[in-house]
Amino acid sequence: MDWSIPGSSILWDIVEEHFDEAAFLWTRWEADLSSHCLSLHRIAERTEARLMAHLDGLDIAGSSAIDRLYLPALADRDQSKAFVAAYLLIGLKGGRFMDTLEPLLSGMKQKPLMGVGRALELHPSPNALPLLERLLLHDRPRIRAIGLEALSFRRKAGLAMVQPHGSASDPSVKQAVLRAVARGSLHGLQDVATRHLDAEDPALAEAALMAALILDPRHARAVCQRIIRARGSSCALALVALALIDGDAGQRAAEDALELNQPSRDALWALGFTGTPRAAEICLELLSDSTSGALAFEAFVGITGVDIEAEQLTRVAEIPGPAWEQMEPEPDVDAELALEPDKALPIPEPDAVRRWWESNRTRFVSNERYLEGRPASDLRLLELLETASMRRRAVHALELSLRTEGRVQVETRAFSPRQIEDLRGAAMPVP
Repeated sequence: MDWSIPGSSILWDIVEEHFDEAAFLWTRWEADLSSHCLSLHRIAERTEARLMAHLDGLDIAGSSAIDRLYLPALADRDQSKAFVAAYLLIGLKGGRFMDTLEPLLSGMKQKPLMGVGRALELHPSPNALPLLERLLLHDRPRIRAIGLEALSFRRKAGLAMVQPHGSASDPSVKQAVLRAVARGSLHGLQDVATRHLDAEDPALAEAALMAALILDPRHARAVCQRIIRARGSSCALALVALALIDGDAGQRAAEDALELNQPSRDALWALGFTGTPRAAEICLELLSDSTSGALAFEAFVGITGVDIEAEQLTRVAEIPGPAWEQMEPEPDVDAELALEPDKALPIPEPDAVRRWWESNRTRFVSNERYLEGRPASDLRLLELLETASMRRRAVHALELSLRTEGRVQVETRAFSPRQIEDLRGAAMPVP
């Protein structure tokens, strides 16, 4: 149904406010996908619901907003506004205005083009599919990559569609091909993954490793160990993947990386998914470290599942001055969005954490693997894809893909209805 009203009757100040709020909330939602404290359902109830409300509010302007809002936004350099404009054009009147979007792509700068790409991935309507297929023939490699990326994100990129791009030289197309290979379990392009495992570009090497892990699980352990030994560009992913494939080997590799003073962030991240009491105790030793203490604490919590607020395990900053001056300040949203995810982690109170471990150590069996305090299992893994922090869910989704050889994949950077649908496909009861 078309809910739009004549342009002369539209309250444009309200429409423009909806547009600006939608642009801001999309940026907020993208940042929330890396949150250490928000779950899928919390984001759905919070940022995503508000974003959708503003997008719905823009529907009332209909095609009257194309010249006034959407085309200027697509010509601008603002990624978030380009996302909103493209998202609304895709859904407008059954996709009849998709032809308005296509000719603009060639002249777009990188950031707005990325916003359009995300809109093409995220919009649930099939209206975009004919455009995406045409983009595969575009003369600009970056636009071909956007088309391929969006089609595979939507699970619409089969072998026949991807294969002609398997020998592409452009890095963005190569990455899009490899992600399509992983998402679609395209065994006919396994050689493309193998060819790029040792790429110097970390993003390309990680995309190749992800595809190789799903296509050839029998050799996954050896591939990860080789990359770790060589300290290849995808070493961070190899460490965490090895922890999922072979817990003992993964823990040894993470410990060796810590001893060799390799980047502790990657080793601690992997250690948190080995899930063993020994890994938890290694994390305990690092809690006081100014550089890696918060990362070690995150890994410890990922293993033990301790409620850090109820147990009062985080450091509380002392605020000088009288009580009336100690009111919580208004959040600085711009600073919050700019903050690197690692720097937003809670800071542990080491002595309190050690006391908690001493009291609870006997609950954890030495040769058992734990995921947030409970023994690892298929059911526990699926539960955590609903309840775990967004930051950790991507690894849980990777483990699910590895366990099922790519048959079940959860797109952790999609809107919540799509993710819930993916979970239902894994036979998980979702409320």
